[in-house]
Order: sequence, then structure tokens, then C-alpha cells
Amino acid sequence: MILRRSVLRASAGLVLFSLAAALFASGGAEPVDPATLVGELIYLEGDVTLNDADVDIGAEVRPGDRIVTGPDSLAEVTFGKRNILQFRENTSSAIEPAWAGVELSQGTVAAVLNGLERLGFGGSNRFEVTTDTAVMAVRGTTFFVDHRDSDEAYFCTCHGKLHLETPDGELAEDTEAYHHDAVWYVRTPDGIRSFPSGLHYHDDDMLNDIAYKAGTRVNWKD
Repeated sequence: MILRRSVLRASAGLVLFSLAAALFASGGAEPVDPATLVGELIYLEGDVTLNDADVDIGAEVRPGDRIVTGPDSLAEVTFGKRNILQFRENTSSAIEPAWAGVELSQGTVAAVLNGLERLGFGGSNRFEVTTDTAVMAVRGTTFFVDHRDSDEAYFCTCHGKLHLETPDGELAEDTEAYHHDAVWYVRTPDGIRSFPSGLHYHDDDMLNDIAYKAGTRVNWKD
């Protein structure tokens, strides 16, 4: 069910995908310093490297680390409580300093982020996913991004709120949805443009499985 999409401004340029997260309350727990937080590779399939080296389940993942997956491969990383990132096949990515986001050079990432508030995210301190064509700001919990081509990227607000914006701020939009709302950002001769889309590359069952592995759930609403 789509609740809102407001397009603020339109133009050309590279797009950043910033995820500003005001997520679930921490239940009174002491905040964790994301600069010193160590994540964990909890699952992998196929050809996965961490900083250009072969890796096993249970490996530590830290800010600045590069995660690369090959064909028919998969890697899942948890950080903090109730936060999980899934890197799908043919993905090249890096964890930003202090877990401030993901640089997605190529490929696909899905996430359920229900514990960012405890890491100090919220307000102007945002978790960001950056691609060649768009930036996403997370105000909600669950998203999916596919960036197989440098000239286009697919963004789905699976559950919660996102903000997408070009680096120059000329194109920006907010989305809020609780059962998938997707959009393409495409580089055209007239610059970057956004186009509404249907559901591609993922579904509820996939995201429910990801959430379960992080000890949380997605509260879908039709």
C-alpha cells in the first residue's frame, strides 16, 4: 500500500541514495558506538571475498571492508542488533566508515534495519546507500536496491520511508510504503529521471527470511 510519494525538484546528475533511519526504539539499551562496531558474516553461498580474500561464515566485518560476490553467490552480514544486509550475486560493495552506509558500485543489496536508532542514526545522522545513479535516505526499515547497470538503478521502499536525491539536489523525492513501492532512476540524454516500477527481483518471502536471520520481522500492511 503506497501512502505517499512527493517529488520535490527535478534535473540531471548523479544520484545518491541516502537512508536516514528513524527506526524502532532501543528499549532503553545503552547506545553502541558504530565506529567500533564489528559485524559478522552469518551466511554465504558460492564465491564471496572480503577485502579480496576468500572468507568463511563467522568472519568479522568492519567499516571500510569490501564485499564482492560472484555469479550465483550470496553474502549476509549482521551489525548491531536487528540489522542485516544481504549482498546478492555479482555485487561489488563497501561498508562506509562507522557503518554509515553502503557504497554499491555494482550489484544488489537488500536490508532489514530495525536497530539503527541504537547506533545513533536518526535526524541528520543518516545511513546511506550510494550508487552511480541515485542516493537513498532511510527513514524506515526495509529496502531493496538493484544496480546492475551504471546508467540505472532500481529502488524499492519495501517497508518504511526512503528519501532519494541527486547529489546536486535537483531531483529529490520521498516515499513511504508498507508493502513495496518501487522506482527506477535512469540516466537519459536529458539527465537522470525517475520512473515508477512494479515489483522486480525480490518478494515478501525473501525479505521475511532475511529479517528472521537478524531476529526481527517485517510487519507488512496491505
